[in-house]
Amino acid sequence: MKYCTIHSSILLIVMIFLFPSTAANASFSPQGIKLEAPKWQGTLDKKKRRVGQWIYGSKSISLIIANYKAGELHGSYQSFYANGKKRQQAAYITNLLSGQFTIYYNNKNNTPAVRGKYHKGHKFRLWSRWTFDHRLISQANYDKGLLNGHYVSYVNSKIYQKLHYRHGLLDGLAIKYNPANKKIVEQGSHLKNVRHGIWRFWSSDGSKLNKTAQYTKGRLHGIVIQYNENGRLWKSISYKNGILDGLYKEYFDIKNKIISTSGNYTNGKRQGIWTYYYSASRVWKRSAYIKGNLHGNHIFYYPSGRVLKTMTYLANKLHGKFEIFSDRKHKSKLLTGQYRNNFRTGKWLYWYPDGKTANKIVYYKKGSINGVSTRYYPSGRQWVKSQYKKNELNGVYIEYYDNARNSKKLRGAHKNNIPNGKWTYWNSQGKVVASHKQKHAKIAFP
Repeated sequence: MKYCTIHSSILLIVMIFLFPSTAANASFSPQGIKLEAPKWQGTLDKKKRRVGQWIYGSKSISLIIANYKAGELHGSYQSFYANGKKRQQAAYITNLLSGQFTIYYNNKNNTPAVRGKYHKGHKFRLWSRWTFDHRLISQANYDKGLLNGHYVSYVNSKIYQKLHYRHGLLDGLAIKYNPANKKIVEQGSHLKNVRHGIWRFWSSDGSKLNKTAQYTKGRLHGIVIQYNENGRLWKSISYKNGILDGLYKEYFDIKNKIISTSGNYTNGKRQGIWTYYYSASRVWKRSAYIKGNLHGNHIFYYPSGRVLKTMTYLANKLHGKFEIFSDRKHKSKLLTGQYRNNFRTGKWLYWYPDGKTANKIVYYKKGSINGVSTRYYPSGRQWVKSQYKKNELNGVYIEYYDNARNSKKLRGAHKNNIPNGKWTYWNSQGKVVASHKQKHAKIAFP
């Protein structure tokens, strides 16, 4: 008797957890028995084991009708909400669920929430689930308690997803739909619970293909193709065991599939020469990479195909020669200089567009202008000579006329970017026209 009471109490607790009563103070029995206090009613055999039909119920707990054989659940099993509507209907054979199994909602029509079959205590064949308002949620097939066969899920009673299982693992075709228009938005296959083979992905309304990807044992392996919102080819990406590896191509949003970027990945990092294009298929930029870092020559081009500028990188830092050129038939320099560990260093020369006449000479130290800086007129004569320290004017400052004698125009000095001390001014004939002291007054110079 003690064994039966404990066993049935556990069963009762499980049922209360699944479906709490909505009318706790009512009492009901299909046989018309009025139960005033929680208790079981039934028959014990000579060994004090439950046999036949047993009933449990009270004013506060829903009613249960169970059948026993030699102390074990055997036969039909039913539970009810306190208002008398069915809660659960099942069948047992020697304490194992076997046969039809149904759980019901406590709604107006007492519609099923879950329905399926058990065999020797395991879920078996088709199982279905519904919403409270009796719209289908899913249909799944089981064998020995494991998902096995087709699985279909629904949204508002319309198909959302179709899957296939084998011994509890996803295996076979998988399709996802837009329930509103029934168009496919995702399709591929699984092998042993992971993606395997070619997968296709569409826009949310299923109207445009967004991506195709190839998987091997759950990892991207092979070519991934992506399309833009206009349906045109956007990217072609190579993967190896889930890591970017191989050729990468990106395309402009135009009809002719013109490449905008191309390069290679090795073990997830950019490697070798990467090329970037203008929309007219002419090269815009070429960059060299080693293990994901810019390393080597980095070259920009004009749309004409002529070199615009060149620079050198070392481990992702500008290091070495830097040059800018004019877009002329005969290549002419506009700027030359050097970088060291990402900072400008040494002598930097600027030219006028003809590439023959220097515009300016500047000296750098660790990225800051330091030392004498000289500017020139297009004629080649000196224009300004000044001294810098850490990007600020400090020291003598001289301006010159663009005449045959290249005579002085003014001479003065700066301290921390501010004119300081005696300033003298000459006319073009070399005669002093003014002289005065400046202090703490910033002025602008060409």
